[in-house]
Amino acid sequence: MRIRLEKMEPLPFRARLALPFIAVAISFAFSFVLILLARANPFTAFYYIFYGALGSPASLGETAVKATPPQVAPFAVVRIPFLASIPFIGPVLFEQYALTYLAVLMVPLLGLIIYRTHWGLALRAVGENPEAADAMGVNVFFVRYVSVVLGGGLMAIGGAFLSIAQFNMFLPGMVAGRGWVAIALVVFGKWRPGRIFLGALLFGLIDALQLRLQAAGAALPYQYLLLLPYLVTIILLVAFARNPSYPGALLRAYRRE
Repeated sequence: MRIRLEKMEPLPFRARLALPFIAVAISFAFSFVLILLARANPFTAFYYIFYGALGSPASLGETAVKATPPQVAPFAVVRIPFLASIPFIGPVLFEQYALTYLAVLMVPLLGLIIYRTHWGLALRAVGENPEAADAMGVNVFFVRYVSVVLGGGLMAIGGAFLSIAQFNMFLPGMVAGRGWVAIALVVFGKWRPGRIFLGALLFGLIDALQLRLQAAGAALPYQYLLLLPYLVTIILLVAFARNPSYPGALLRAYRRE
């Protein structure tokens, strides 16, 4: 049964604002354990936070709703005048959600911040050699803390797109491994925003292709089609990221002597 848009429940503005703040709070807790205490194994701390965040939304959602999750009105599509009227490419590029435009704009903005600002220099120094950065007067703990918290907020915006724009509801496990793909894309892109963006576009292209193949009735089990984007990601990692240039202090706790 098709549900008409006007019958969907509008998501309150305060609920939309809460999405990144919840992720920031989780990132804050993760940062406190990993950075300030500087005694937790990064992998152990990550898995505690990961599985806690994985199970909490489902439990809280069942407690609050106790029924089929309600559908909400999605984000409005922003149509750019004149450009959206260009045949073929107009609706594809210039008739999207505001978060889509934000994601595209964040690529050059993050590149500018990371490679052309004092903060970006401090960020890269802390990631490569925190001891040397500390000796030069950089507050290693503050830089790491802010970076993790802001990163958590950006990831929450991505999750909000899935629930409010793509599916119009919350479903347990709706991320479906995309977070792990994001980590793989960072390795593939060698921590450069432009290359990561191209990898994300390729993943999205393959994901959209498998949906079209399912709709067209391709003579393949749908499980194989669902596997296609993740299989391509693995192939890319094997082909192009055999010797990735990891940051020198990646997942390494820093203790000031």
